[in-house]
Amino acid sequence: SYTINSYDGKIKASPDEVLCKPGYVNLVSINSATPPDDQVSCGPGSSTAPCLNISNHYPSGDDTPSSVHSPFYSYGKSRMQFIYTANELMLTGMKPGAIKKVAWDILQHNTSFGFANFTIKMGCTYAKSMGTNFISNVQTVYSAASYNPVLGWNNFTLTTPFNWDGKTNIVVEICDDNTSSSLSADVIENSITPLPMVYHIYSYTAASGCNMYAGAGVADVGSHFLRPKTRFSVCDAPAGSPGNFQYTWTPALYVSDINAANPRAYVPTTTTYHVMTVDNSGCAHRDSNTIIVSVRYPTLEPLDTAFCFGQILPMRASGGIKYVWRNPDPSTVFSCSNCTNPVVTPAKSERYSVIISDQYNCADTLYDTVTVYPTPKVVASPKDTTVFYGGSMQLRATGAEFYIWTPAYNLDNPNMQAPMANPITEPMTYVVYGIDANNCNNTDTIHIGVNYRSPIFVPSAFTPNHDGKNDIFRVGGLTFQKVIEFRVFNRWGQEIFTETGNSGWDGTWNGVVQDIGVYYYMIRVVSPDGYEQTFQGQVSLLR
Repeated sequence: SYTINSYDGKIKASPDEVLCKPGYVNLVSINSATPPDDQVSCGPGSSTAPCLNISNHYPSGDDTPSSVHSPFYSYGKSRMQFIYTANELMLTGMKPGAIKKVAWDILQHNTSFGFANFTIKMGCTYAKSMGTNFISNVQTVYSAASYNPVLGWNNFTLTTPFNWDGKTNIVVEICDDNTSSSLSADVIENSITPLPMVYHIYSYTAASGCNMYAGAGVADVGSHFLRPKTRFSVCDAPAGSPGNFQYTWTPALYVSDINAANPRAYVPTTTTYHVMTVDNSGCAHRDSNTIIVSVRYPTLEPLDTAFCFGQILPMRASGGIKYVWRNPDPSTVFSCSNCTNPVVTPAKSERYSVIISDQYNCADTLYDTVTVYPTPKVVASPKDTTVFYGGSMQLRATGAEFYIWTPAYNLDNPNMQAPMANPITEPMTYVVYGIDANNCNNTDTIHIGVNYRSPIFVPSAFTPNHDGKNDIFRVGGLTFQKVIEFRVFNRWGQEIFTETGNSGWDGTWNGVVQDIGVYYYMIRVVSPDGYEQTFQGQVSLLR
């Protein structure tokens, strides 16, 4: 077994190319093979055609000696045709050109006289075997009034060369007009063919051997599978020019001309193109090139988004092996400029872009328009104020559409614009979250202090006369404070009243109304934060 490699470098297809999208390319073939010879037409040609190189060819043949179908057949008049196929001739290395000579090798010379009107005819045929009749349209290429064969090679220089085109089968006819018969034939080399390739008849009575047809008085020589072995001497056709090359490109889809050396092709997807040509020996040469069409699916997230000032925007690109992020505003910086997932904090609305490249350096540019909404200007009031212990405060916020106050435990409604804080018993810091129509938010804070020391006073006189006015001596102005010690003394230092509270002294001692005069007191008051105040002085009892 053997392998024929036609990808031998004699022809080169170029270029191997990458297209970033479907498009047109020029397919180019560089051909260093020997061009086919100039074409000739099959049939008799000019006898004066120049010949620089004559080569001899022996189509097929197993050298079987036989006289059955000898060109030198002396059983009366003889007429014989036999076919050589173009494929047989090509396999011997025979090229298109002019057949100048034919020859037959006599191995055993049996004939005793010359052949009258010895004629050789040749013709072109598409028949691949002989039938039961002669092939017409053969023309004389050699004739002699008499020919005496000799032992060995008998060469016949054709008076009219026969042109062979390299494609068509050749039919050879040999006939003579012998008037007598020696009942013999010269032995030549023959070959056994798989199909009947010979048609041979002879006659003792026919008027002309070259005009004989099967019929009365004509004998048919059997065994049409035994064909004479012929030597063809061929003058090769003139050397051809590069214009003689024929090309075939495959696949043919979207190729401008598949038989052109350099056609133009539209390439929708990655395609391998093959080019083939044939040289002057009929040998094929091939090569291929591949046009790669890049297929890309780049993505960018998010696309055309909007968010609030100050927020971090994570971005993500995919579908490539190289990324370049670009920003028209140099003040806005990506966390990385050549990664797949940078983070950016835009200061204003911008149009960002990323160039995504694949392994062939084919690139796509994707854009992301980012709208930056300003944060709402949320203002909470009142600012940093103080209330007395247990007091209330109306809170208020402006600048947004929705509000959330924290902490919420002492607010009547933490989701209102102006909630009421009540009661306030300790210092508080309230934070309000304001959300606008773009869902952007901002905060503001207020601080509320607590005054645990509201002003109190002790009266300097009272009138316990039961008129409902100033009848009790007690501490005035108390709110959240608590009296923890209340003592009253007469002028001799006797304690005539004591309590832990602020019910007050009604001007009696053990139920006895006391005289008008001056009395002394010692009062201790404590605030919710633990701060104590002591009041000492004198009070006048009046009637």
